[in-house]
Amino acid sequence: MMKCTIIQGSDQRTVYFDRPQKLSELLLKQDIPFSMPCGQNGTCGKCAVIATGDLTTPDARELKKISDMPQNTRLACQCVANGDCQIILPQKNNRIVSDGIIPEFTLDAMDGDYGFAVDIGTTTVAVYLYNLKTGKCLKRNTFMNPQSSFGADVISRIEKAVGGMQDALAATIRDAIEDAFKSMMDAEQIKVNTAVITGNTAMLYLFTKEDTTPLTAAPFEIKNYLGTTVIGLFKRFPDMKVYLPKTAAAFVGSDIICSMLACEMNDTKQTVLMVDIGTNGEMGLIHDGKLSVCATAAGPAFEGAGITFGMAAGDGAIDSVTAADGIISCTTIGNQKAVGICGTGLIDAAAMLLNTGLIDETGCIDEENEEYANCLTEYDNSPAIKLADNILITQQDIRQLQLAKAAICGGIDTLLETAEIDPEDVDIFYIAGGFGRYISTVSAATIGLFPKALTKKAKAVGNAAGVGASMLLLSKPLIAESIKLAEEANVVDLSTSPIFMEQYIMRMHFGDDDE
Repeated sequence: MMKCTIIQGSDQRTVYFDRPQKLSELLLKQDIPFSMPCGQNGTCGKCAVIATGDLTTPDARELKKISDMPQNTRLACQCVANGDCQIILPQKNNRIVSDGIIPEFTLDAMDGDYGFAVDIGTTTVAVYLYNLKTGKCLKRNTFMNPQSSFGADVISRIEKAVGGMQDALAATIRDAIEDAFKSMMDAEQIKVNTAVITGNTAMLYLFTKEDTTPLTAAPFEIKNYLGTTVIGLFKRFPDMKVYLPKTAAAFVGSDIICSMLACEMNDTKQTVLMVDIGTNGEMGLIHDGKLSVCATAAGPAFEGAGITFGMAAGDGAIDSVTAADGIISCTTIGNQKAVGICGTGLIDAAAMLLNTGLIDETGCIDEENEEYANCLTEYDNSPAIKLADNILITQQDIRQLQLAKAAICGGIDTLLETAEIDPEDVDIFYIAGGFGRYISTVSAATIGLFPKALTKKAKAVGNAAGVGASMLLLSKPLIAESIKLAEEANVVDLSTSPIFMEQYIMRMHFGDDDE
């Protein structure tokens, strides 16, 4: 029998195993949340740990990823433990947004004294515990979605589910939510048998073990739109009644429906646009009482995945970037030494690069820029720009950002054009999600993440999906409102939209093409 000692901060545990195993397998079997955005393919380098002991020798691909990292760094998804070893994990202090703006509504809660509202995001999960008699939120719990070990984005996880890992994906998220439930119940010394759980369609399918095959190919027609109450989803709480809000389409989930409910788009005469910017860019527009919705695959760049030195929003992540007189300056979350860059920092950095001429509108790095020549360098034989210490923005990072921002802005353009209105006609522009909570709208508009005309109308609403789920838990009449939103929404299929195809290509350039 062999053993592996796993250390993370003050927490230490010993794992015993009887055959050679990848470090990632040892970690996953201990239910340790561990991000592997590339789905354990060894291509992203985000699962780096400090490991010593009886380990396999790194191959050329792993060596390329860890060459500039501290001594004894290994990729957990590639390194195999042949015998006794030790793994030191980085301490996590991720900034996950759980707060939001709750509109006024009549308290008419679901049955019971207490209830949970849950938002399963692709990257993060938020859990809220409520007193159903008073409507008061007693506790909140947020954590990274442990399914990230199967891949950073929805598509990679769907592929894993179809490939035979459906049970493992469901167990991973269910166990994590159960742990949160138990911790919160124990702290309050109560029992809870009611919950509302929202998420995009893929996340809810992976949670309930619904067949994800319809999500893999056109025409992406799903049979189960949810909007039902289910019992028996949790092993430790077999009698818990879980309401799963109704979805609108294969890639327009109940999270966007809940978000629109939180933004009172079910009861407005104004022209309102709401966008949840993340791995999946979901958005809705209501104009003249007609609702249109769509979803676009932005990819994980805004969450830090797929970016060379990208990371989630946690201590040491660069979150803002400025430049003046040939010097680039950065701030980090927690005022710690820079260890990577998160989504908000990436947006700021791109705006700075554009404003200083370090990149042009096509995204190409200007290697002849004299004013900021001291910031120019190379990475993997391609141009790169030094932000702080050893944190770089590479040419490939810029390309990834261009793809992500073009998808978001292209989706916005498509909804506006479908409604035959201009950005100036929008009365309120809601930006939902954790990313939207901290984003600089000026930087976002500068790079063309959304039309500049929306900047002064922008309003960050935090975790609107979690707020909407909470509203359903606390006011049963709103369930009918959410169902009406889902059923009456005009779902714009971007995959077949000629408008989107044209706008996506146009928005690949940096800047606002409307100018």
